[in-house]
Amino acid sequence: MFPVIFAAFCDRCHQGGEISQLLLCTRCSCHYHSYCCSPPVRITETVRVGWECMQCKSCQFCRKAVSKEKVLVCRRCNKGYHPLCTEPVTDSTEKFSWKCQKCRQCRQCGTQKTSRWHIDYTLCDICYQNKNKGNQCPLCNNEQGDQRVVQCDSCSRWV
Repeated sequence: MFPVIFAAFCDRCHQGGEISQLLLCTRCSCHYHSYCCSPPVRITETVRVGWECMQCKSCQFCRKAVSKEKVLVCRRCNKGYHPLCTEPVTDSTEKFSWKCQKCRQCRQCGTQKTSRWHIDYTLCDICYQNKNKGNQCPLCNNEQGDQRVVQCDSCSRWV
């Protein structure tokens, strides 16, 4: 007996694909290749749960529709938010590197509750400040030593 492979068509490019390789919008029931989304979406289980295409995207806080121009989309889970519905209220200039409160976690202490983040929402302000009292790289945690390092023009820290 042959295995049954279910197929669907991408609503954007109209090409077929295995359902397991497509994203399903939970509002309009259309399928999309991850690379047909703008920006492209990395498919994970977190992203699949309740995923909405850009035409259907709603704010996860207030549940109201959001326009493409005024939406913050979490870089990790791909959920949408109004900038004024985020805590703290988010500047819309962070639009493409932003992570929602549920997806932020300090890689050093594990906290998710802080108002200031560094290095793409992976280091809380306290750990960032403590880390940079010495000559540790804020990205890889290694001491400066004999390694090739560069000093940041903006913050004067060594990376």
